[in-house]
Amino acid sequence: MKRAWLLGLLVLWLPGRVMAAPQMAVRVGLDENGLTTIFVDGAGETTTIPEIQTLLGGDAGLLENLGQGVWLLHANLLVGEATTLGITGGSGAAALRLRSDETGFVYLRTNDGVLVLGETAVSSWNPTLQTVDENDSDGRAYILARGNARLDIRHSEVSYLGWSGSESYGVAWRDVNDPAQPDVLRSRVTGDVEGSTFHHNYYGIYTHQASQMTFRGNTFRDNIRYGFDPHDYTHDVVVEDNFAYHNGSHGFIISRGCFNFVFRRNVAYENSDPGDNLAHGFMLDPGSPSSDVVQAPSVNNVLEDNEARDNEGYGLRVRGSNDNTIRRNNFHNNLQGIVLDEASQGNLVVDNAVYTNTVNGIYLRGTADHNQIIGNAVGNNVNNGIYVKSDGNELRGNLVLRNDRAGVAFLPEREAAVPQVAGNVLADNIVGENGIDGFDLRSAVNTIITSNESYSNGRHGFYLTDGAQDNQMQGNSAYGNGEHGIRANGVETRGNSWRESSIYGNGVAGIVTTSDANDDIAPPVLTSVVWGVVVGTAVPDATLEIYADTADQARFFVGQTVADENGRFRFTNPNPWPAAMITAVATDLNGNSSGLATAVPAQTATYLPIVRRGD
Repeated sequence: MKRAWLLGLLVLWLPGRVMAAPQMAVRVGLDENGLTTIFVDGAGETTTIPEIQTLLGGDAGLLENLGQGVWLLHANLLVGEATTLGITGGSGAAALRLRSDETGFVYLRTNDGVLVLGETAVSSWNPTLQTVDENDSDGRAYILARGNARLDIRHSEVSYLGWSGSESYGVAWRDVNDPAQPDVLRSRVTGDVEGSTFHHNYYGIYTHQASQMTFRGNTFRDNIRYGFDPHDYTHDVVVEDNFAYHNGSHGFIISRGCFNFVFRRNVAYENSDPGDNLAHGFMLDPGSPSSDVVQAPSVNNVLEDNEARDNEGYGLRVRGSNDNTIRRNNFHNNLQGIVLDEASQGNLVVDNAVYTNTVNGIYLRGTADHNQIIGNAVGNNVNNGIYVKSDGNELRGNLVLRNDRAGVAFLPEREAAVPQVAGNVLADNIVGENGIDGFDLRSAVNTIITSNESYSNGRHGFYLTDGAQDNQMQGNSAYGNGEHGIRANGVETRGNSWRESSIYGNGVAGIVTTSDANDDIAPPVLTSVVWGVVVGTAVPDATLEIYADTADQARFFVGQTVADENGRFRFTNPNPWPAAMITAVATDLNGNSSGLATAVPAQTATYLPIVRRGD
């Protein structure tokens, strides 16, 4: 009856496999390392733990029945090609213990076969101490599916397995390339993992060149290093509704050339590294630079609707990986929210909530170029909301509020060969109530800054300094900031223009240039504003923008004109003034915009009555 149940279960789990009558060959011999091993072979056949013990005959003591469905494996167990071993509660194996102590350890392994764990518990076991093996320093029992193999784990517990030895990390799926074709990727090993718990392993799980896998509804907790660690060109994997917490390194990481992963609705929290490194909630990685294997970016992966909180390191770290989509995630109470590290390019970061992290919300390191940061809500982070040190990025439609320093900050890396942050786009962002500046643009070059709103920040709405050059601002608003709406500062800061702005209600002034910024361009002078006609002087050939305000700033853009070669200009407004105080900004032929002219009240002409002779 139990065998019929297992066969039905395997047919359900492994569609397309034909289950024939049992014709198993079980023998005891030595493996490639000279270790005692139980070899199980029966191409196209299925077996169970109780059946293997029976077939062992005089060697049955190598697979000890402890009663109540608990088994202790005293020798390695290797399942051969096209052979299936089911270790399930329903087939009489509620628990399988793998001997592991100071004298040595065993493995459960298949080469090109199938392992199925269902409603069971697999762990290491020290027979002398009658407990699990908690010491990984001298090696520890492990599970491995290798080559053209499959390992499925459902509703099971896998614990206290693995150590730092290659292929021995705990529970692992691994394929390798054909030596005859070393450059042709083989990723045959596969499996599905659902509703299971992995704890106190060296790694929770590990894969190498695996594919077409699903991890759904699992828990990876209290593992010595990573919770979840697919590696080396693993691809086409769905990772949904899992938890990773209290691990000694990252909760979820994919590393070296992994592609086509979908991470959805996973939660990573309270992961912490006891050493000098930081443990992150999620990480995309090209592999270790100190490895003998060449690094390769992890690409075309999707992270959506995940949460990372209270991790020692970052909510998400993307290192040297490209063209990934990061959307609708919630990263909070980490050291940093999202970090795109060096050489991470072409990534889309969209519609995420990133808040209350202890350094930055979203951080783009030097050479993390050409990324899109769109529609994110970034708030209450201890340093900057969005911090950019790289080039060619697009920041659009983000809501950046109440960060302790700047809402959006640009600053090049100290060791950068060219100390600038170049060619970025800032558009349609709402940035407010940040502790210092709304936009702190240091060494920013050739930035397009359009239609942003910067309000109620502690100091400036927009601050350009430290050699910020050739930035073009248009259609931006800055109001209610503690000092200035726009301030450009420093003799190396030049060629910056602001057009069609709405600047009002700022604490000190609307728009200023200081310390010879923008080639020390002088503000225009308005000599008269009568009816709708503005007359004044400015630098020769400058473009003049005329503004109106209820005070001395520039809330309403009215129109523009051009000064002649002598600097004289005249502007006629055909409409009623939107406010009573009129001012202007001049922009010279080199793209330097000035501070605001001293505001002049709009006047109406006074006509004396006509008196005729003889009256």
